[in-house]
Amino acid sequence: RETLAQLYDAGLVQDQQPVRLHLGCGQAYISGYINIDFPSTEHTVQAYSVADAHADITRLNFPANSIDVIESHHIFEHFDRQTALALLCAWHTWLKPGGMLIIETPDFEASIAVIMSSKVPYKQKQVSLRHIFGSHEAYWAYHYDGWYKSKFEHVLGALGFCRITCKPLRYNPLIPSILVQAHKMNNLPIDTLKQTSKTILRDSMVDEGDASMWSVWCQTFDKAMSKLHI
Repeated sequence: RETLAQLYDAGLVQDQQPVRLHLGCGQAYISGYINIDFPSTEHTVQAYSVADAHADITRLNFPANSIDVIESHHIFEHFDRQTALALLCAWHTWLKPGGMLIIETPDFEASIAVIMSSKVPYKQKQVSLRHIFGSHEAYWAYHYDGWYKSKFEHVLGALGFCRITCKPLRYNPLIPSILVQAHKMNNLPIDTLKQTSKTILRDSMVDEGDASMWSVWCQTFDKAMSKLHI
């Protein structure tokens, strides 16, 4: 069933009020947002849930131009390249013109600099490796891709986002992160988003000998789009 209708039925969405989604909220509740996360049964060490609604965010289903803000913190890196691109296509479609996308992930480039530094002891480098690759305490607690400033700018720009800003975050010097804000100004046709995503996937090819692998990536991307009803 279409997700927005379910949220209306639950009283989480009101007519004439902005719809802001906080996806993968964990234990961090953002007031004024609909906080969505896996149910507690999918967590291993999380003490409690603050989610307004429980769902797999790769299976949400919103109408085009229905969402004002989509925000996620340290969730996006948990998806493989194909699924991440499918999510960006879906989020572009769901956002209203002028709507905002906010994503926070580990900063891969800055994290690698920590690993490469001769001044950082072994034990501390393991903390940085966890930041890069995930905490591994649950089946979903693995990081499948790395994101950094120029990658965000390239991918988001290609998928119809503009006014892209990337802010480095250092809660701890061993775990550098990046906070990205971008806006959707105009609707791109879904076929354009799909083709652009498949072109972006080609960037991961070593050479044309990887064409058959790219074909498999495209199939996985199409399946992810189908789950999102796009």
